Amino acid sequence: MRIAPHLNGLQTVNASIPHPLGTIEVLWEAVGDTGLKGQVVLPEGVDGSLEWGGHSYPLQAGVNPIRITP
Repeated sequence: MRIAPHLNGLQTVNASIPHPLGTIEVLWEAVGDTGLKGQVVLPEGVDGSLEWGGHSYPLQAGVNPIRITP
């Protein structure tokens, strides 16, 4: 699962996305112009990566806290 958020000026985003193994949940909050904080929740059996600011961060099943500061 590759997650690459594009906030397009939004300060916060809270969303859920159906997946065959369960629900993927994201909660984002912009930090300055280039930072991001929040969490990604992946169902059991699903791993992936968060793509942000030209970097890739690993994600695993369960709750993944996110804090990327500028």
